Amino acid sequence: MISKKYFYGLILVFFFVNLKTIFNLNDFIYLGSTQYSDIPITHYPNLLHIQNSLKLHHQIPLWSNLIFSGYPFSANPLSGLWYFPGWIALLLPLPAGINVSLILHLLIGLFGMFFFLRSLNISEVASFFGSFAMFFSAKIYAHIGAGHLSLIYAICLTPWLLFFTIKYQLQDNLKYKIIPGLFWGLIFLSDLRWSIPTLFIWMIVLINKEIKIKQLFKFILVSLVIGLGCSAAVWLPLLQFLELSSRANITPSELMVFSMSLKEFINLVFPIFEGSAELRVYPGAAIILLSVLGLTLTKENRPIIKWYLLALVSLIFAFGENIPGMNLIYEIPGFSVMRVPSRFLFPFVFALSVISSFVLDTIIFKKISYPFKRIFFLTPIYFFVILFSIGSIFFTKTFSINFLLPIFVFSGTLILIQLLIEQRFRPVTIGLGLLVFLVVELLIVNLLSLSYVSSLKAINNNNDLLAKLTSLPSKFRIYTPSYSISQEQGAFWSINQVNGVDPLQINAYVDFFENMSGIPVEDYSVTLPPFKSGNPDVDNFGQCPDKDSLSVLNTKYVISSYEMSKCNLGEEIKISSLFVYDLGDHDNYLSFLNCQSDTDLLKLLKHTPNEILLDIESCGGLLRLSEINYPGWNVYIDGVKDSLVADSLFREVYLSEGTHSVQFKFQPLFVFLGLGTQWIFWILGIGILFIYKSKKNEKILV
Repeated sequence: MISKKYFYGLILVFFFVNLKTIFNLNDFIYLGSTQYSDIPITHYPNLLHIQNSLKLHHQIPLWSNLIFSGYPFSANPLSGLWYFPGWIALLLPLPAGINVSLILHLLIGLFGMFFFLRSLNISEVASFFGSFAMFFSAKIYAHIGAGHLSLIYAICLTPWLLFFTIKYQLQDNLKYKIIPGLFWGLIFLSDLRWSIPTLFIWMIVLINKEIKIKQLFKFILVSLVIGLGCSAAVWLPLLQFLELSSRANITPSELMVFSMSLKEFINLVFPIFEGSAELRVYPGAAIILLSVLGLTLTKENRPIIKWYLLALVSLIFAFGENIPGMNLIYEIPGFSVMRVPSRFLFPFVFALSVISSFVLDTIIFKKISYPFKRIFFLTPIYFFVILFSIGSIFFTKTFSINFLLPIFVFSGTLILIQLLIEQRFRPVTIGLGLLVFLVVELLIVNLLSLSYVSSLKAINNNNDLLAKLTSLPSKFRIYTPSYSISQEQGAFWSINQVNGVDPLQINAYVDFFENMSGIPVEDYSVTLPPFKSGNPDVDNFGQCPDKDSLSVLNTKYVISSYEMSKCNLGEEIKISSLFVYDLGDHDNYLSFLNCQSDTDLLKLLKHTPNEILLDIESCGGLLRLSEINYPGWNVYIDGVKDSLVADSLFREVYLSEGTHSVQFKFQPLFVFLGLGTQWIFWILGIGILFIYKSKKNEKILV
């Protein structure tokens, strides 16, 4: 299905365009000049937590204390805990392992796209073109810079789902009913948010007049049931977590953040190198011109009409709140998982990649004969780009690459398309030239959009302060209202934080945090505390935290980029240009709330992500552990299971007077049920495929 020259060509071009990442494996990748990315903020700390737990405690961590004073790690889909292909990253030092895993997934996605396009009877050269149009697109690489690792993983798996769906349409057998379901499982495991856009793309592929409706619905049902079964460890605990999180109160308008507007849509023809990845839409000059040309090929374009439909529908959804009534759709279960409407730009780019490869294939291998030359329909777009670019340069008096690059690439692409249509030269050669033109264009855009920062530099920033904090025992925490200690630093140096950044936060803790910090949490925010203007260095200036509440969380230091001396937090020290406030030596990790007890008789014997073991001389009262309570935490007194105090934010238990062994264990029922279900589905699915293959081989031998 793929000749050697195209197989090696895909690999060589892929590694060439990703050389900078390959030579900077130990760097964090950022989008433009921004200082933030989800890889260092979220994925690196999460994977490092798994890596450290396996190494130090020989256990898969189900709980994490790194942020929010503790949260259910196993119920958070961004933990990467249950997406087993992502564990490739754990085999290497981080973040090098993350970048290797990312590169491998992109390569998997590239080949998946190639095979999918070939299954649509598109030639190798055009499939080569379409594969890079999607998986080297400015959209994909902008989201790499934004650190959306799990989303990229899911997108890279999507072409394989489509490829095996086409296989099912061509050959209805048990094998091709199961494999799409397994890929659905992988997509759900990697990023549940991608499920709705994937469903849009999948439905387009499923449109086939030759398949009966009943047969089609049966296939869809089987595939989705297998997919849900193979990913139960992610979505089952998440359902419980969502009900207890601040995400349960999110409004439709908050879900529709980063809705695309007409202003952003003009970036369809002009690349941008700064700003949010969510609103990047530039696919490349060749993709735009070929897609428009396809609309004019009325004799040949029937097979791709449905892909134009997908592009249109995806655009409508990407505009989100700018389309009247769209907020009602985002209240539908499933859509509410997606918080950013502009993510539908991915199906849009996917559709254009399929369309452009089909059109390229058509004009290379078929003689296009119309009484009126089709190239004429591309000239309005070309002249708009040229005149707008020249006008912008003239009025701004700046030779910006945002406008210089389109002048060259649209001019060159138009000439190559004209040569293809007229077939004055060998069409395949011109087609490859168009591919080279696209790859070079996207290489320029992607290199100018991304920046690479040494992980050692990012992690060791503020070295003097880190040296002080790393001496803290794990039971103590810090609070930084200005994000002065990043989450990647906290994870690397084992510094547990009261604050944090994550889309899922326990609602009861958010309420406690609001009163503790003095910072109002008025709307849904992925950061705690929220930063209204997006500038942590100044946003919460003047807000004083409650010292007693910080003490309950066993907070040792408050660290801020601005002075907080009026808050009377304790001794002020200035280290590495940051203000550090020492709240004192009092240890509130273990305390009795209604009787007097000597703290020397409260001993912490063991502390791992899933278990805490204490030796306590009780005065007969309510013992509070300065750890967040959550369904699944159980307590055992002298080996006998007891009950934690219900409706308490903290883990509290009544102890009779005397010496006791107290053990807290995290045993989340929904996680265990999900894992059991998931492995049953995977074992059955792979087992059936193995048996099917064995029987097929037996028939061949007979």
